[in-house]
Amino acid sequence: MIGKSTQQGHLLDGWMAAEGAAGRTGRFLERLREIVDFGLIEAELEKLYASKMGRPSHPPLILFKMLLLEHCYNLSDPEVEAQVNDRLSFRRFVGLSLDATVPDETALVRFRQRLVSGGVEQRLLDLVNAQLEARGLILKKAVIVDATLVEAATQRPTKEAYQSGQVVDPEASYTRKGGEAHYGFKAHVAVDGRHTLIRRVVLGTAKQHDNQRWDEVMPRDTRCVYADKGYAGAHAKSGCVSTASPDAS
Repeated sequence: MIGKSTQQGHLLDGWMAAEGAAGRTGRFLERLREIVDFGLIEAELEKLYASKMGRPSHPPLILFKMLLLEHCYNLSDPEVEAQVNDRLSFRRFVGLSLDATVPDETALVRFRQRLVSGGVEQRLLDLVNAQLEARGLILKKAVIVDATLVEAATQRPTKEAYQSGQVVDPEASYTRKGGEAHYGFKAHVAVDGRHTLIRRVVLGTAKQHDNQRWDEVMPRDTRCVYADKGYAGAHAKSGCVSTASPDAS
């Protein structure tokens, strides 16, 4: 922590450690801290900041852990900022003392963009998953695959501008779902069937058919898969056991 250490600060941090680990959420996050060697993650993150220029105001590992909290508890950037401010277990997990400033949503957005542009998001996910697998937390027996639409951050272009290619983000595209038009991207996600831990994530343009991303999103060690019907054609060629969606009626 940047700044002068005080005896009061040490006492408060000790109290935070005891209180933050007391509840169920605290126990889960403490277990995650024990299982995952975040030093490996930190080493990969430091490669993104080889130059001293452009470093975030907070350590990259703190930002990465906040993104993990978003995944574990289905939080947005503003929500995880608020939760780390309010919850001792969250603050302790990310490595912030009681008097430290919590990174805001803008810092998280910039950090996520750095991960994507550096091409390390899947590498970091693989590092976490490998350690969870070694402890038997990923069984590789069943995988759930689904796609979700992600609205583009830019304003939707007019029909004429879109057809002529005069758009701000050329990778975004229009598609229809449930009779409604959507403009942006499609995230294809594969999660462990038992623990719902993310195995792989692939982001593509919205109009691209699900089948075209199957080989990229499907882990090679999968024995059984539950997938949306949009993947049925690709699934038939893969030899996996099931195509039924787990929540299909």
